[in-house]
Amino acid sequence: MLTGASALQLGRKQKRECPKPPVEEPPRKREAKGSKGAKSLLSEVRTCVQIREWVALREHLAGLQVTHHQCSAHEEICFYLASSLESMPQDIVVTALSMIESQVERSQQKAYLWEKLSAFFKPESSVFKMKNQVDTALFSLYTMLLQEKVVGPQNCENTLSFLWRNIRTGTSNQRIYAIKFLITYTLAGGSESGDWNAQKLERELGPFCEDRDYKVRGAAIDGFVALSEDERGLSFDCYSIFTRLAENADMIVRIKCLRLIQYLASKYGNRDVKSAKGILLPVNDDAFSIICNAINDSEIRVRAEAAKLLGKFVNVSENFLMQTLDKKIMVKMRLRKDGTSCSGYSEWATGKKLGEDVPAERAEEDAQSIISTGACGAFVTALEDEFMAVRQAAVYSLGRLAVDRPTFANACIEHLADMFNDEIEEIRLDAIKALTPLVVHGTLQKYQLPTILNVLDDAAQESRFALHELLGKSNLYDPECLEMCVKALLHSLKRYPLDQTSTYRCLSRLGTRHAVFVQCLLDNLLELHAVFDTPEQTVDDPFYVAKLMLVLNAASVHSVIYSLVPSYVIRHYRYLRSCYPHLIAPVKEIERARLISSSHIMFTNDTKACEKIGTLLDNTYNRMAEVQKSERSEEKESAYFLIVSDLEALEEAEPEVAVPARFMKIFFDITRLGDYTRQIVVYGGDYKVALLVIEQSLDRLDSLQYQFSQDDTDVQRFIGEYRFYLVLQYLALKADNVNRFRPEEVVAALKEAVTVLQKHVIMIDSNLTNNTHEIVVPLLQHLHQHNQKPEDKPISISGRSLVGILSNYNIPLPKHFKSLRKVTMKTVEILEPTSEWIADNVVKFVSNLPTGIAMTAMLYNFEKADLHYLRIRVVYPDKVVAYLRPRPSDIISTGPHTYRLSMTVLVSANAWSDAAEVDITCGLFFLKRTQAIKKETSFFVPLPDHKKPSSEAVFSVKVHPKQKGC
Repeated sequence: MLTGASALQLGRKQKRECPKPPVEEPPRKREAKGSKGAKSLLSEVRTCVQIREWVALREHLAGLQVTHHQCSAHEEICFYLASSLESMPQDIVVTALSMIESQVERSQQKAYLWEKLSAFFKPESSVFKMKNQVDTALFSLYTMLLQEKVVGPQNCENTLSFLWRNIRTGTSNQRIYAIKFLITYTLAGGSESGDWNAQKLERELGPFCEDRDYKVRGAAIDGFVALSEDERGLSFDCYSIFTRLAENADMIVRIKCLRLIQYLASKYGNRDVKSAKGILLPVNDDAFSIICNAINDSEIRVRAEAAKLLGKFVNVSENFLMQTLDKKIMVKMRLRKDGTSCSGYSEWATGKKLGEDVPAERAEEDAQSIISTGACGAFVTALEDEFMAVRQAAVYSLGRLAVDRPTFANACIEHLADMFNDEIEEIRLDAIKALTPLVVHGTLQKYQLPTILNVLDDAAQESRFALHELLGKSNLYDPECLEMCVKALLHSLKRYPLDQTSTYRCLSRLGTRHAVFVQCLLDNLLELHAVFDTPEQTVDDPFYVAKLMLVLNAASVHSVIYSLVPSYVIRHYRYLRSCYPHLIAPVKEIERARLISSSHIMFTNDTKACEKIGTLLDNTYNRMAEVQKSERSEEKESAYFLIVSDLEALEEAEPEVAVPARFMKIFFDITRLGDYTRQIVVYGGDYKVALLVIEQSLDRLDSLQYQFSQDDTDVQRFIGEYRFYLVLQYLALKADNVNRFRPEEVVAALKEAVTVLQKHVIMIDSNLTNNTHEIVVPLLQHLHQHNQKPEDKPISISGRSLVGILSNYNIPLPKHFKSLRKVTMKTVEILEPTSEWIADNVVKFVSNLPTGIAMTAMLYNFEKADLHYLRIRVVYPDKVVAYLRPRPSDIISTGPHTYRLSMTVLVSANAWSDAAEVDITCGLFFLKRTQAIKKETSFFVPLPDHKKPSSEAVFSVKVHPKQKGC
């Protein structure tokens, strides 16, 4: 008869002799087999422990670690292993502890599971007396328990008993896990009990930062990082440790030490410390010089991190900043041996020699440098680095440090301008953005402009727009510099016609800032002759309009120019002032010379005209509110049409109030249709027409909410309540007619409608009106009763009950519309493809393969949150619809609430016999507010054209997909 051990050995022999290929099973069967095998494996583990068959047990545990499942059978195995830890060899104990740690960490009830396991980890247990690898596993287990807050520091006394023997004399692995446990124990609150505290932990970790093993050094540095992220923070005593470790052989240690040095400098910046040369310096300056020195590190990651950290030293001394731009040690950065600083040297010229040079500065022999030689010219070195990450970080830091320091900003202009020639597009763009806020502190010289103006030929549109912004804020040295800029901008406009708006804005700002220079260039700009009259130029020429942008804005601040321009420029001024009111500033002399139209007076901030228009809008709204209170439907209908006709006339005649008038027209039309459908619901009529009108009104209400922007809380609340009002009408009709909703469907729709209304009111931080509150509260009570007894039919919520509610339910318009004059509408201006390109081109491509159509558009009155919902709809001739979402990088901000969209619209289709048009529309894509009513879960809101708000922003392109080879 075979014993258990011999039977196991025989079984293994047979398996070796007759190997069988694994049989493929479906996933479900395999999973069931794994669950069943766990139970059988538990008995095998027990057998192995009882007969002390450690070799077989090791194989079983290795298999368990690979195929680990979160089930009760595996928990039982962990319980049994925990109860048998004292009788097993050390290597198996380590494996068992690792399995227990994994099981507790994955469990959903960690505290409950550990409470059952903790009985096997009592102080008298011999597990805590084992050494070597067992100690490491125990440290890992208790570290996890502290991190997951399963146990508190007071439950870790057993682990502390053997901590110090491992942290002092253990192997590298034991010291690493002991350090991690000690850090977790301290951060978990262990410093609050006994005489242990965070300062003692810092002193304990200090020697390990210089350990022979780099992994131990890394664990100690991680401890300092964890302490710095804690609310108590690090003490200043650690500063000397990090300054020594900044030159450690391990790259990760150096990077983390540089971060910790910057952290201490930001926290203790006003303290003084002795530098490496024994000079007393503020911590900000000393830390700054250490990180500057790291710019010369051999590792790219260290250099990039150092360049990035330099931008965080906002309180560093001006002398240290200036030294980063000069590789030669400046005089102010030298000290004599007596501790006094070296000031500038000067002496009288002898006058004995003709053209004698100014005496050179003398450096005394006993003078020494405050900053290390390697740290001199740190930014120059970083900007010349061969790796992109270092240069990009240096550009960012240089711009951040110079933005509030005029002297340093003036010195940085040339260095950042040199980065415009970088081979990487991202760095060129970052350099332009970094230099833009700095140019106001300095003056652009003639020798700097060729490098800067080269960006206007850049193929990247974003770089060109960024340079337009920079030039608009710059101060030029002389008229010749302005002439160079104008020529470069006009050449760029000829090459990139789509940059017209941005180029006009740049020239407009240049004219305002350099009016005197424009006067000097006036004859060349307008091609005037001193003797002969020149022919009148046409405003259809974009280059002539660009020059007028410069001249007219200069005339608005420098009145002399008005007397020098030809008479036809005055006529062109009036035209351009009406076409580009945000780009052409008013010229006082021209305004006084002639009477201008009332609309022009209104736009030039004439308060009386503005008040008249505003009063007209308010009166129209008040008329509408009064009409809605009327109970006679015929009078109400006729008054509606009169008000809407007035609003349409106002929309066409007064461009300045066209958007509020359009908003009110749609707003009133929805309420008119709501009154019409209410009559059908309460008194009877064609319910199919009413259902269709309600669905359309809900869509228009959603479009009104998302297409327009207004911040009047009362109006926003009315929109939410009116949506609920329309939903009640819809449900009342569907509950009492053919193809009606079932009672449970009515209840589900009501629940959703009430939830949507409550969320809307919470979002706008308001409360329901009394009329709506009296309706919603009883409905909520009925819905609550239905939830408690879903088997009972909700007889109280029926079609008749809803009709009864609607017969007494009315939502009056808000008394006042405070932000009526500030209503804005999201619009889109499509710049590309142009109408000429569309007429002359047919996009041909291989069928079923996507091809791209370049599209460029301006987005007006958009909030940043609206960009998330922006979509491009593509409608094919066979009514197939596709929606495309632009990438974030395709959208560029060009001003307040204005963005530029540049993307490639992908189209694809089967082969067609002939070319056909594909409609491409810009719009917003939202989820349905009332999904229970209509099956669609989303809806698309087309946006209007910026120049023609009555039409959608859409263009049609002819495409012709063909078979391959045709």
